[in-house]
Amino acid sequence: MRKNHVVYKILMLKAVHTLWVLMILTFILLSCTSEINHQHMNGGKDKPAVKQVLLIGDGAYTKQSIDDLIKKSGIRRQGFVVIVPTSFLPNDEKARALQYEFYKRLVRAVHILNLNPKSNIENTDILAIENASVLCFIGGKRNEFMNLANHTPLKSAILNAYDKGALIVGFGNATTLLPNQYLNFNTDTIHHSKSIIFSPGLGLIGKVVVENRVNFKNDEAEIQKEVEKQHCIVLGLDDQACVWISDSNAIVIGEKEVRMISPGNPPAILQKGQKIKLPF
Repeated sequence: MRKNHVVYKILMLKAVHTLWVLMILTFILLSCTSEINHQHMNGGKDKPAVKQVLLIGDGAYTKQSIDDLIKKSGIRRQGFVVIVPTSFLPNDEKARALQYEFYKRLVRAVHILNLNPKSNIENTDILAIENASVLCFIGGKRNEFMNLANHTPLKSAILNAYDKGALIVGFGNATTLLPNQYLNFNTDTIHHSKSIIFSPGLGLIGKVVVENRVNFKNDEAEIQKEVEKQHCIVLGLDDQACVWISDSNAIVIGEKEVRMISPGNPPAILQKGQKIKLPF
């Protein structure tokens, strides 16, 4: 009886995987057909894709942030959402909660992509990422995720999706991975000192570094020194804070504050509606 149960479970997993592959291929085919028709109607010419990134601070998902995400992505017209937990947990609670938020808004084509840091990435996973309309990254193990991204086709797939116009969304500490670099804080317990190391990120945003409000506040002096050296800006996101970046334009769209350190300027607090000049 137990053996039959195991066999049944394996068959069900294979069936789910096959269904997911078929769904991805169907969406790709429909997207390509729609794109060809669109180009034909415009005389074979098309506008370059708008590159969009949405940064959302830690904490519970707010109605406004999810509504903004859906509106700016155009997901209601066509396409699908891929949620990538960087925690590598097979049942990441935040990923499932985000999927439910989409379901509540009648966005049904939402897939949670559970990656294994110790194995190769499936070709179907790469296809899903490259052809997604929305890519959501949930906070987790930053260094492990970037190690996987840098040693597999994962990073290239994310960049391809970004170049094609997918909305890239970071939640919590996954927001820190979207720029060219992210910060690692090393504490020397013997000499009671702290140093900041810049690690390579996904490369979606230029000379911008993102941090959570705790690290931003606790290490403000050290961050200010690095800002002057690197000639970049650092954004500190409060819980549930939102920043929308479209090409080289950025604006605070959430109700919560965003802190900013930029070269030659004192730390600033930005409110909803304030624009940010990015040093691209």
